Amino acid sequence: MKRLEWPYLVGLTALVAIPGAGALALAFTEYTGVQSPRFVGIDNFTRLVGDDRFWSAFGNSLIHVLLSTPLRM
Repeated sequence: MKRLEWPYLVGLTALVAIPGAGALALAFTEYTGVQSPRFVGIDNFTRLVGDDRFWSAFGNSLIHVLLSTPLRM
């Protein structure tokens, strides 16, 4: 590996990979910020699929991306 690639690899790991792995791990837990996280498996995702507010927010985000991306380009 070239010598110049190491700082980028360290930055990518510290700023993207580690926080991303932590967020993914927390997605499988019930965590209130007060008590220790409790593993709940895919229950969070099961509840998310049945939540109307999630689908409304997802649709709004999709519309925003589909309209704003071509306008910015």
